[in-house]
Amino acid sequence: MFFTKKTLSKQISYLFLMSCNSKKINLLGYKTSNTFERLFKISCILFSYLQFLLQSTNQHGVHSPFVYNYITKGLYEVKKDANISNKTNQWLLQSIQYFKPSKICFLDEGLSVVACKVNTNDNVELPEADLILDRYEAKNHARILQTIENMNNSQLLLIASYKKYPKSFFDALRQNPKITLVIDFYYGCLVSKRTEQPKQNFFIRY
Repeated sequence: MFFTKKTLSKQISYLFLMSCNSKKINLLGYKTSNTFERLFKISCILFSYLQFLLQSTNQHGVHSPFVYNYITKGLYEVKKDANISNKTNQWLLQSIQYFKPSKICFLDEGLSVVACKVNTNDNVELPEADLILDRYEAKNHARILQTIENMNNSQLLLIASYKKYPKSFFDALRQNPKITLVIDFYYGCLVSKRTEQPKQNFFIRY
């Protein structure tokens, strides 16, 4: 494995803090009726992330030039925006900055934080877009699959996952014969139908 104890501790601490909202849970008191429910959800999140880490890699396990350049030059070597604490939003913004799309399609209103950080005048309909952004939710399954069906060879789709790691949904995307590339970052994934490369799936730590 290519992750250190320090990296693992940092990532788990981040997930714990993001999951444990102090306004909703009181770990030391008894006023909050859903304390144990919240703790169970936090435990599930941490367990899912540990499972992801066991099969993930960084740039050293990548042999695709397209993917290698993206995660090194676009993500690892770029300074993160200190004003953006959410890792999913950080990933989306860094990806936009790296790919430099001339036209973007935002398919979900929940991506407003990201949309405000870029030129929203570039927001277009799906057929015109270079880069497509959507958010994972159960209600969006059909829309995401239809988007992938309608995508062309040059378009890229970024799927943000905020509340829960959608492992089963991402697994289904990996099995989709029309998709040639899925890069799973846990906080979201990139989907492509590029024909320039063989079908590949990556689990990348971010």
